Amino acid sequence: MPLLGILSSQIPVLAAAYKREKISYTIDSAAARAEPGFAVGDRIIAASSPDDAAQVTPLARDPRRPDHDQLDYFDLRRRLQRLMGKAMNVHVERVGTSGGIDIKLPPAFAHTLGLRPRMGQIVALREDSPAVRGGVRAKEGTEDGDVIAVVEVIDGDGKKRRYSATPGEGDEPLDPLRLPTHLALWAMSKPTDWRVQLTVLRPEGHKGLVPTQLELTWDNAWDPLDEPPTFANSPLSLSGLGIAYRVQNVIDGLSKDSPAASSSVKAGDTVKSIQIKLAAPQGRTEDMTREVKEDTGAYYFSAIQEPGVKEVTLTLSNDEKVTLIPREDPTWPLVQRGLAFEGDTQLQRTDHLGQAIVFGFRRLGQQMGDIYEFLFDLMVGEKSANSISGPITIAAVSYSLANRDVFELIMFLAVININLAVVNFRPIPVLDGGHMVFLVYEKLRGKPPTDQVRFIATIVGLVVVLGLMVFAFSVDIRQWFF
Repeated sequence: MPLLGILSSQIPVLAAAYKREKISYTIDSAAARAEPGFAVGDRIIAASSPDDAAQVTPLARDPRRPDHDQLDYFDLRRRLQRLMGKAMNVHVERVGTSGGIDIKLPPAFAHTLGLRPRMGQIVALREDSPAVRGGVRAKEGTEDGDVIAVVEVIDGDGKKRRYSATPGEGDEPLDPLRLPTHLALWAMSKPTDWRVQLTVLRPEGHKGLVPTQLELTWDNAWDPLDEPPTFANSPLSLSGLGIAYRVQNVIDGLSKDSPAASSSVKAGDTVKSIQIKLAAPQGRTEDMTREVKEDTGAYYFSAIQEPGVKEVTLTLSNDEKVTLIPREDPTWPLVQRGLAFEGDTQLQRTDHLGQAIVFGFRRLGQQMGDIYEFLFDLMVGEKSANSISGPITIAAVSYSLANRDVFELIMFLAVININLAVVNFRPIPVLDGGHMVFLVYEKLRGKPPTDQVRFIATIVGLVVVLGLMVFAFSVDIRQWFF
């Protein structure tokens, strides 16, 4: 899925990072080390200036809501970007206190195993971008795209930096995961020369991959960094060039003195799956296992960088399992520091009953589409089965919403009913969808199925439904009590 550059809208108000814990940050993140600590509901009203981290200036008002007292989340995000690797000061308003609270937020750095995955093809170009003007080719249909092999820039001190997939003397290894950060830091150093020299491997028919040199000019009007990949098939991007590229699940090299360097992993290995052990509240850990398919390395290898990753187990193509402990890399700063923000929601009011009915059916269609998409993602492995919630979670969320907002509770109960309707229409005997299957069968054959077939199908359907119920309960019990 090529990156479109569209972000979910948020506001600079802190939300709960976990279902049943009133903490506004992820475990072991930079925000968890802030002094004094953050709290759910804190409203960030000022933060360090990008030009001087010691100077705290108010956030701008949200231009999308000129008539509201809402501050601009994207102003805060730009400051987080431009102060990567530096401590920040944040001023918050907290319910029950007066005068506000000043909080020191330490920098965040990536956690790494020392693996350098192989660069994949360029799969998308932003319209009228430096990449388009410079002649970069993206994958289109059955036509393969360019593969970045070398990147050269001149930094603010006049020093040439060269990143190469086959590094020689004076070169730095071309790590597709680190390349966006490398170029963002270079762009924020205010170089006098904004040119970026690329050497790409270009498919040229029977000639194979031909090294091709291109010259692009970085567009400083764009944010230096895009958001990290959010889906398994998302690419990584170079925002100032307008390029999105894939990352393969093949290891191209290892960093010296890294966790991977002292393991049995070697260049050329293919990673089949990744199991990540994450820190959870109250000293618990959670396991997440994902199958890593070709060209999905951007998402899965990026997940290792996040704070709270305690342990990573790689399953290689020869079925060997290698367990590694990530290590913080102080040369690889991150934008996000572990804070959880509330979504930007707006209450839509209708002018008359007819419009309300139209809005209602539109919302119903969106919810049903989301549910079918979730079920599809479960089947193809894009979503973990542990993301299913059962009666315990439903009761807990209902209780929380009832204490907070009756309207949100009603909407939540409506969504639960839509879920039940969608699940009830699955083609499983004992559910209404199963009865529809029998009726369709009778229509096509001209006679109903035999009693024996109906009995066996009903027993199988009952076992499936009861099994799902037991599994949902077990997920709830693990999440809430262990």
